[in-house]
Amino acid sequence: MTIKSATLTSLLDEHSCSLDANSIMRVMMRYGLAEDAEYISTTGSGEVKRFRRLTDEGLNYGVNEASSGHDIKTSPRFYMDTFPALVSLVVSYLHKESEDMQLQVSKPKHLTGKVISIFGSFKSINRSDLRHKLDLLGALNAVSISPKTDIVILGDGDHGDRMDKINKLNIEVWDESKLIAFLSN
Repeated sequence: MTIKSATLTSLLDEHSCSLDANSIMRVMMRYGLAEDAEYISTTGSGEVKRFRRLTDEGLNYGVNEASSGHDIKTSPRFYMDTFPALVSLVVSYLHKESEDMQLQVSKPKHLTGKVISIFGSFKSINRSDLRHKLDLLGALNAVSISPKTDIVILGDGDHGDRMDKINKLNIEVWDESKLIAFLSN
């Protein structure tokens, strides 16, 4: 039995949906239903090409269809039967983002202007969500430690050399429990 699938654009048109394909894919990527992937151009130029594909979770709503002429490149196609559920999920994610924005407007931004660096992994939050929350609180995310760094948040991992630099620059350090307590307030 073959499950019918179609492009996102054609399904949106068929259902007269006011959302557009780019917005839906952006939400799907943000919440782990789709991802960017890369391959080396088959022309021999060495150019890196990008494409989007559904993740394991995204495969509940569609399939990665092989592109002709490429061993790696695929194009997402979406199941007609589950498309309404996908739109509903995307709308629920957008609704959550809207609620977060409304809360942030009324909430003081306690980290406005603070430069924060994040290292390691966390049990209770992924780094992407953490960066998003810190952005909403006015923090400036930095990828390295410098004299401008105000706070370093350390998750699991080896931080020996980093700790030397942190101590030398006298930077405030948060562990995961202090981070979660701060975000809970």
